[in-house]
Amino acid sequence: MALFRSLLSRGVPQSPPAAALCHGTSRVTFARCLSATKEIPGPKTLPVVGVLFSMLSDKDFDKNNIHLYFKKLFKIYGPIVKLKFPGKPTTVILNDPEDMKWIHHCTKDNPVRGGLEALKKARYLDDYFEKKGGITVEISKERNEEGELTSDLKDLLQKWSLETVCLISLNRHLGSLDPTLPIDSEQMKCSRAAIDFLRCTFECEEKFLWKIYPTKTFKTLQESLKILTEVCDRTLREFKEGIEERNTRDPDRSLNMIEQLLLDPDLSHKDVVTFMIDLLPGGTETMTNSSIVFLYLLAKHPHAQAKVQEEVDRVLGRDLSPITAKQINQLSYIRATLKESFRLLPPAIGTNRILQNDVKIRGYTLHKGWNCIMLSGVSGLDESQFPRPQDFVPERWLRHQPLGQIHPFASLPFSQGTRMCIGRRIFEQNMYILIARTLQRYNLEWRGEDLRREHSIVFNADEEKSHPL
Repeated sequence: MALFRSLLSRGVPQSPPAAALCHGTSRVTFARCLSATKEIPGPKTLPVVGVLFSMLSDKDFDKNNIHLYFKKLFKIYGPIVKLKFPGKPTTVILNDPEDMKWIHHCTKDNPVRGGLEALKKARYLDDYFEKKGGITVEISKERNEEGELTSDLKDLLQKWSLETVCLISLNRHLGSLDPTLPIDSEQMKCSRAAIDFLRCTFECEEKFLWKIYPTKTFKTLQESLKILTEVCDRTLREFKEGIEERNTRDPDRSLNMIEQLLLDPDLSHKDVVTFMIDLLPGGTETMTNSSIVFLYLLAKHPHAQAKVQEEVDRVLGRDLSPITAKQINQLSYIRATLKESFRLLPPAIGTNRILQNDVKIRGYTLHKGWNCIMLSGVSGLDESQFPRPQDFVPERWLRHQPLGQIHPFASLPFSQGTRMCIGRRIFEQNMYILIARTLQRYNLEWRGEDLRREHSIVFNADEEKSHPL
């Protein structure tokens, strides 16, 4: 079976002219930043191949755990490292929260994220999208007599994630959790398409042959995009036809998310379809992997699980009626455990920005067009930022902060600003409900080796190294 498996008081400075944005530590003055800049350190770069030879020949390099390699680079070269990869813009990686705060500030007016080129091309090749790339360019039945899961939990959580995202974004039940569904049903096709969509997007991101000819992975991406487009387009048209009737029947009702989007005069029908296509796979895969991590950490730490259980008993008791917003707001310890889960085993290694102007930082110049990657997945494990960084301590996130103040940019799982994760609120709500409902009925126990994850743009639970929970 597969694995169950306030900005600180320092403040934000006023922006200098865009061509000379400057930042550094307290020892670096503005005048010094404007002087001749130093060469950004990093591993040796060769013509054509860039840093590939240096990276691949390093005994500590593991593509499935690239964050560990980046951590080594920071130890060797300092908090800012320059990398050059074939066919990619110059890349700079950062791990100091103050530097990440500065980059977010410098790019707040026009935050551009790089990557997802294969998805952009797949949409450009489909006339439906009109050359637009989009903005992202039941468990109890599955246990044995000893209470162990007997089926693939990741598969179950993928279906659950897809159902919840569909219910919120498309206002419909897909029905993918029905075990009697035939493999060729629309629900199963849609479920597979959502999974293939993200997998193929990420695989293409790490390779380049799809740019020369349509590889098998790129063709699968195109097919999954076609299936999701047909489902979302048809569903939204059917839903839009009923808006007027619903408004007539209840003129004082509040519009849900999908209705607000469909009635927005600045958005076309295809814009909304594109938004939904981005939300479905991204929300499904991220929520699946984060759910596995969250449940795993609670199973491994019974003291924290007991505190969550106490909170669930106090706020919800045995009441299985729909959880209200007021009740969710009272789940403060669950909120803290989720934040600690993100810090210790983050959903992604970090976030990036393609610089639209030159930026000066620590006496270095980061040039327009460079890809700046802010590795909060590394800073989240930095002892200078988080005492006892390897320990699961949800209490550090409670209001009294017993382990000291936390820099708001030291752990940033959803990014920040106008380009933060579009599904953050949906994701958090579903995670609170998942944990609350699970611990209303079950105790969690882990009976296997430690959770293993592989990295491919985002972290994924390793399905081959799985054990029952």
